[in-house]
Amino acid sequence: MTAKTYTRDGHEVRIQDGTAGSVLFLDSSGQLTEDNTNLSYNDTTNILTATANLNQATAPAGFNNIAPATATSGTDTAFATGSQFVSSVFVPVNKSITGIGYLIGSVGGTDKVYAVLYDAAGAVLANSDLTGGGATVGTAANSQTLALTATYAAKAPAVFYVGIQANGATAKIRTVPAFCGAGTYAGTVSQTHGTVVAITPPTSFTAAQGGFVFVY
Repeated sequence: MTAKTYTRDGHEVRIQDGTAGSVLFLDSSGQLTEDNTNLSYNDTTNILTATANLNQATAPAGFNNIAPATATSGTDTAFATGSQFVSSVFVPVNKSITGIGYLIGSVGGTDKVYAVLYDAAGAVLANSDLTGGGATVGTAANSQTLALTATYAAKAPAVFYVGIQANGATAKIRTVPAFCGAGTYAGTVSQTHGTVVAITPPTSFTAAQGGFVFVY
């Protein structure tokens, strides 16, 4: 059988008969076999792309910016009306994001809270329910999850930003203290409560301005 060999970044890719996805592999017995189930071939850019999982385990349930050691890790910080706590989150694999979570501080209840997912440029991708100002802040020293109103299909690897905002200063959020940023960007932005608009995301880490957050 005829075959075409392409070179990409110094590596040869052998395409049987030049057809899409017809790729030769060595099987367990050392024989060349053809597998066109999981790969497709784009002759324009000489790139093989996966169209199904290649022995990949189930994607993790979620990704966090910094994992708190305990339920009372970090700085106990009061929410502030009109101020949103924004943190970066690195997502390493494609994932359908259905919600956002954060760590509540020493006071829960009373205030209404919502979450926003932004792209690396600060454009709004999704948000949790804004009805009535959002959900009531949960129990102190617990993680609260806020379901997005629409699932977002994240393409990765990529950096996203998470914003957490409450409408008062009674409830508290656990924020990441100085020297614990570990490459995370964090800061606060001014935003009228109950509105969701694009932001200028932080490009540095400021202590006590980014929550312990995760996407799931």
